[in-house]
Amino acid sequence: MPASNWIVPDALPPNHLANSLSQALQSTHTSLAQQLDAILSRYRVEILDSACSDFGCTPAQRVRLENLGLTQALSPSEATLPIGSAHAALEAQQTDQSQAIWVAQACSAIVSFQGTLLVEQARLQASSQELQALADSLTELDLSNTYGIELQSFKPGFWQVSGQIPSERDSKDAWLPTLQSVQDQEASDAWPTAEIWRIWRQCVNEIQMHWHTHPVNQKRQAEGLPVINTLWLSGGARGWTPQPNADAQWFETFQQHASHGLWSEWLKDWQTLVTQWHTHIFEIKQPQPTVTFTGEDRIIRLTPGKPSVKKLSLGAKIQKLFSRSTPTNSRAGAAQTPEWRNWWNPL
Repeated sequence: MPASNWIVPDALPPNHLANSLSQALQSTHTSLAQQLDAILSRYRVEILDSACSDFGCTPAQRVRLENLGLTQALSPSEATLPIGSAHAALEAQQTDQSQAIWVAQACSAIVSFQGTLLVEQARLQASSQELQALADSLTELDLSNTYGIELQSFKPGFWQVSGQIPSERDSKDAWLPTLQSVQDQEASDAWPTAEIWRIWRQCVNEIQMHWHTHPVNQKRQAEGLPVINTLWLSGGARGWTPQPNADAQWFETFQQHASHGLWSEWLKDWQTLVTQWHTHIFEIKQPQPTVTFTGEDRIIRLTPGKPSVKKLSLGAKIQKLFSRSTPTNSRAGAAQTPEWRNWWNPL
């Protein structure tokens, strides 16, 4: 039986590209826009704010956690934490509720005149061999005796971290957001600077110096590729047991193309999705799925039902689909008509 819950990460464009991509969709994919207009006439929309700074993860990560049954992230003493703090336990596949789970991942800190940005492995064209070579080199450092920190690799470029890491006994803020939720902002704004993180910062500084002259990075630098020169730590919530939703169908290509800035391919993903969606409803006449889209700071949930306000023109719907600006009550989660401008444009 077809899945009744479709989830499409990064189907909403970045705010600064929303206008241009909206125009491209209308000018080059006219039939797609018309199909989408027919589809949206059968849906009600819920627009949810999901700022990375509030949840400690991207909207796509939040949806994935919630879809796996996580209703809230908890510390070992059952204090409530931002849901993104539980993403580390999912990555490390840790279910132990007696301890906080921390995961470090190798990434790149790129310094420019505009500041320092963190870049995740998926954007670095880093091979598993490169990541493994960097990981193997950490055995040359005595991190356990020097800092009391243990790094246990569970896949190339990822480690579960234990030892001298701040706990809730040190601070109620003993948690850190996911790398993906901070990588597009100034790194110094996200980097943990409180005194309780001093030992971790010292540990990372030694790793950075060690990797600076590593052959992997010398080769990458010679090839004009970003070096892999630091670790980002995330987590702080206790372990938990995922409950997979067998009724969910994930559409991953949007996220793959968006992460690499391949917007022409991303628009083709929209064409493929809408064609499948239109066929599903109007040709083979399957029940309408619930559809969830995510963007950089919001989540759109479409549920079958008749929109409650007057019908808009096709052009107006396309514009409203891609808008960031929404009425106050819709930002709080009220059901609204699926107006395109409310999904795309940043103003």
